[in-house]
Amino acid sequence: MGRSEAAQAEGCHNDSGASVMVCGEAVMDLVPGPDSQGRNGATYRALPGGSPANTAVALARLGVPTYFCGRLSSDALGDRLYSHLEANGVRMRFVLRRPEPSTLAMVDLQRDGSANYSLYVQGTSDFQWTSQELPNDLPAEISVLHVGSLALALAPGSAAIEALMAAAAKKRVVSLDPNVRPALIGDLSRFRANLERWVDMAHLVKVSLDDLEALYWDQDPLQIARRWADRVPLVVVTLGDKGALALHLGQEIGVPANPTPVADTVGAGDTFSAALIEGLVAHASPLSPGLEGLGPEVVAQAMEGAARAAAITCSRPGADPPWRAELLPGAGR
Repeated sequence: MGRSEAAQAEGCHNDSGASVMVCGEAVMDLVPGPDSQGRNGATYRALPGGSPANTAVALARLGVPTYFCGRLSSDALGDRLYSHLEANGVRMRFVLRRPEPSTLAMVDLQRDGSANYSLYVQGTSDFQWTSQELPNDLPAEISVLHVGSLALALAPGSAAIEALMAAAAKKRVVSLDPNVRPALIGDLSRFRANLERWVDMAHLVKVSLDDLEALYWDQDPLQIARRWADRVPLVVVTLGDKGALALHLGQEIGVPANPTPVADTVGAGDTFSAALIEGLVAHASPLSPGLEGLGPEVVAQAMEGAARAAAITCSRPGADPPWRAELLPGAGR
């Protein structure tokens, strides 16, 4: 990303003074591309990814002051991931460089653009957190901590991130996106128990219908979300091409998906999380842990913006979330 676009990210921050920290992994995605005869999957492009890193980039592009708390490798791929985050305006104060190798994700694109992932995580830098490496106290301007995905799920570093999450929840909004990867999390029943504990620490939970169906195969997934909404101020379920559903203070607020030609779905859910947070911060900042003051119209507007942002990401190859200017009225017409 060029310096002019990084300057755009720096120049359009919100006016509230509030910032967001995203904690988790940054992964190099190997995305299939066509060979000289047009056969898809014959070649691969290395593109920066990882759910938390994607969310941080999307937040920064939308004008939210955003810190990334990550453990990047000191190898060449780690250099590229670091440069990608920094060039997009993400603040790097809480990024560590460590000798373990970078995490890789082999992306398998389906005919409809949806993505399956084969991840190579054994001994990689993203998942080796210790409690001494994470900040004891977050800067006062950080009003939201966003966590989830593999860094919260995989030992040995998961315990340290969970402790950070628990400490932050006393003073700040904790946003959780589990971004479930069943092939990596092992015993699904045990992960389900862990997730229930994380939900109790969170104030905002964004989860996909696919996540719920993978974990709660024996129950109605939307009933799981409704049960969480009895314990969490705001639960949002993304429903793919059927839009999204928010559960907030006893109300259910639905928004449709934005029709778009789909290049692939890589990073779409991460973009949705980022734009949802941006929409809430913009209308009720600083957010309090109880999310007081959020009326249904604010939630609906934030979800509509999130759906637009996710659609733009789907229309482009790889995790390439929109800039703030792309979401302004009349943009792209």
